[in-house]
Amino acid sequence: MRTSAEIGALAGALAIARGEMEQPACNRRNANFGKGYADLSAVQEAAVPALAKHGLAILQAVDSVSGETVTISTTLVHESGQWMTPDPVTVPVEIPLSNAGKQIRTREQQIGALTTYLRRYALAALLNLASEEDADGNAPEGATVPGLAPGVIRAPGAALGA
Repeated sequence: MRTSAEIGALAGALAIARGEMEQPACNRRNANFGKGYADLSAVQEAAVPALAKHGLAILQAVDSVSGETVTISTTLVHESGQWMTPDPVTVPVEIPLSNAGKQIRTREQQIGALTTYLRRYALAALLNLASEEDADGNAPEGATVPGLAPGVIRAPGAALGA
C-alpha cells in the first residue's frame, strides 16, 4: 500500500467513518453458486455516506485495459489532502463460454463485468466490509481439516485459529 507522507487525519476520519458503517446488504444472488452478495451499488451505499460525512472519498479508476488484462486502482482521499492506495489489481480477461462452447459475453461486456467486480472487491477490502454471505466456517465440498467433520473448517463456536 502506498500513502501520502502523513495519514493521521485520514486514519482518524476513517476509523470514525468505519464505525458508522453497516455491512452492505446482500442484494444479489450468484446464479452459479447460489450465494448472496452485495453488488457495487450496495457496497457504495453502505460506505459513501459515512465517508463523506468525515471528509473522505473513494476514487476508482481503470488503470489499463489491454487485450488480455484489466487493471483497477482504488484510492482513499481525505479533505486534508492525505491519501492511501493499495496496489492496483490486475486480472486476465477471459471470455466465459456456454456449455455448448459459445461465447456468453463479448470482450467488451466481459471487461465491463470485470471492472465492476474488481471495484466492488477493492472497495469492500479497503473498508473491511463483507460483500458476500459468510460461509459460516464451512469449507468447500470435499475439503477436510484433521479432527473435524468433512466440509467444516473449525468446530462451531471455536475461536479462529483454534
